Amino acid sequence: MTVRAVYAREDQPPPGQEAVSWMLLTTAKVATFDEATEKIHWYT
Repeated sequence: MTVRAVYAREDQPPPGQEAVSWMLLTTAKVATFDEATEKIHWYT
């Protein structure tokens, strides 16, 4: 089984909030930034 990792990090969280940092593991193809963004949206 092939698993891909997509790391998402919030660069500018709202004032007083901790930044979100998230590692997504998926079996879906992720070869471009747009594909990575798509997978992040699937899981949010």
